[in-house]
Amino acid sequence: MFRTRIRIVVLSTAFAIAAIVAFAVYFIARNALLQREKEQVQAVALVFAESIDPVQIERLMQEKNPSTGNADYKKLHLMAQEIVKNTATFQNPISRAGILIPTENSASSGFDFLVTSRDGENQSQLVRVPFHSPDSTFRFQMTEPSSGVSSWQDVDGSWMNGYAQIISEGGTCIGLATIEFNQANTQARLLNLFLMAFGIGMFLTILGSVVADRIVVRLLNPLELLNEAIQNISKGDFSKPLSISYPKDFVIVSQNLNQLAEDLNQKEQLRKEVEDREEHDLLIQVLKDQLTKVTDVDVLLHSILDSAFKFSNCEAGSIWIVDQGQLVLWYVSNPVLEMRDRKTQSGIVNARIPISSKSIAGHCVLTKKQIVLEDVYYLPAGSPFEFNPSLDKKTGFRTRCMITIPLLGTHGAVLGVMQLINPPDQASVTNSPLVDRAVGFAVLAGQVLERASNTKDLILRLARMAEVHDPHETGVHVQRVSGVACHLYKKLAENMRMPPDQRDQNISVLRLAAFSHDIGKVGIPDAILKKPGKLNDIEYGLMQWHTVIGAKHFDGESQFEKAAFDVAMYHHERWDGKGYPGLVDYKTIGGTLDELKDTPHLKQGLKGEQIPLFARLVAIADVFDALASQRAYKEPWNDEQIKAEIRAGYGTHFDPQLVDIFLENYEDLKAIRQRYDNTHGVVAT
Repeated sequence: MFRTRIRIVVLSTAFAIAAIVAFAVYFIARNALLQREKEQVQAVALVFAESIDPVQIERLMQEKNPSTGNADYKKLHLMAQEIVKNTATFQNPISRAGILIPTENSASSGFDFLVTSRDGENQSQLVRVPFHSPDSTFRFQMTEPSSGVSSWQDVDGSWMNGYAQIISEGGTCIGLATIEFNQANTQARLLNLFLMAFGIGMFLTILGSVVADRIVVRLLNPLELLNEAIQNISKGDFSKPLSISYPKDFVIVSQNLNQLAEDLNQKEQLRKEVEDREEHDLLIQVLKDQLTKVTDVDVLLHSILDSAFKFSNCEAGSIWIVDQGQLVLWYVSNPVLEMRDRKTQSGIVNARIPISSKSIAGHCVLTKKQIVLEDVYYLPAGSPFEFNPSLDKKTGFRTRCMITIPLLGTHGAVLGVMQLINPPDQASVTNSPLVDRAVGFAVLAGQVLERASNTKDLILRLARMAEVHDPHETGVHVQRVSGVACHLYKKLAENMRMPPDQRDQNISVLRLAAFSHDIGKVGIPDAILKKPGKLNDIEYGLMQWHTVIGAKHFDGESQFEKAAFDVAMYHHERWDGKGYPGLVDYKTIGGTLDELKDTPHLKQGLKGEQIPLFARLVAIADVFDALASQRAYKEPWNDEQIKAEIRAGYGTHFDPQLVDIFLENYEDLKAIRQRYDNTHGVVAT
């Protein structure tokens, strides 16, 4: 930019100098040329006057009506023509020669042409022709100096007139010999001279400016490099060292700037490391606080992984969970693919791989050591594991760097693996602080899984209590119902734009409450629960009391107990009011089947939004799992049959809003259900 301004100044100056020089040359040459022509026209007039015979003029003046055929006139006329002809080779030839005498025809100038170099026919056969001139000088030149020059402008152009007195033998002035130049020729010569001077001046000036530009560029180049380096440093960019080889003073300055940039870069790196460490510690503390408020393992694992890869600016991340000799891909997030294709969603992905050294995650589990790979496509020589590029090929994503960290329990057991993929701008992450900080998130994830493992045992015991009596009520079933209900609630909360903290807390409560939705079946006789055929009206009426029996187990004031009460009591209510048990006074009725068997059922169940939200969610999740599961009396329904049945319950059996969410997210709900199959037990819940 600075160089451009210099060039503009140089060229502008060159143009101005050329113009000034051209004008100066023009005016000097003009004055010299005009002066020379004045001298020339005056000299020719004197010569013309000396060659004229005054006697001939006197004779013509004495004749009353002389004509162009007069011998004296012819001689004088021929003389005037010869004067014009002899100057035809001049740069500015004579336009007219003539002899002026005092007027008899009232000419404004006071003179008449007695003779001119022009043809006599143009004078209408008259010798004396009035001489018209705006110049009044000729009125008194008969008695003034013998010669002179005058200029005027008329319709025929610009004229220069040189004149000289014609002296009679008696010594008196009887007329004037005149010579006229047309100054248009002079002006044309002056214009050509001006253009030539201007062109030469421009050529020389441009040539000089080009040479000057080269010199300026060479002189300014170090300054521009210094300026660019200073701007980069001011922006915090220390990655571009300055290289100047001349002149010596600038070389020294560049070396000092490079040293300054290096020092500032080191300080900036230290500052960023401190800030990252502070941010990391604060985030870890926030997540630890969340552990005390949220018990849901899915919410916590998602939160930990999201925080880990967002803190590290990684492109993707995943968590694998150990389950009965296999690794289950429990959660994956890939914002890069989400940005590229809005249809690509992170979250629920069902994948299982055996725990072996052939896979990166499996080797991490077996060795209990973190694995940091610079590029998974170029593994270190001798690596027992290999990278499977099939997912990259399918999605177009390019996995590069991968950090794999084991999730350990308190006693050293490996509960899972966390992976962070493609941290940004990392030439090498092997010894970078990022790996150490990622371990902090992995430790938290291990604590969550360990706590979830302990909670899992308690939940399984509760599930087995019902399983003893009802073969359909297994630990896998309650986890399916709970997982589906929680995912439905998550999508509902997103539609409502619920704050994440409130959403996660509610999901944590809902998950545990949903586990206990059929706990009341422990109070129903086996003869009813295990009856292979259809229940009669009495048996069905007794079976309905499992809702009240289950709710009676949760009569506390905690958030969990209130939610578990609502789910156990009302998960068989219908949106149209045809469900059960209805708005019973649970405080006054019994809590066992013996106490309830003679109590009549209400004819009207709860309707619409009278039904607690958690109960509505469990209701649709419970029916979904029953339809998709195999029973002694039926085969599992296919996807279209299930969706048609749920759609048929729109506004009758189920909350219409939840039906819409169910159908929109069916594939996710199906994937959640498939996580818990009877062949692999319960996975970290």
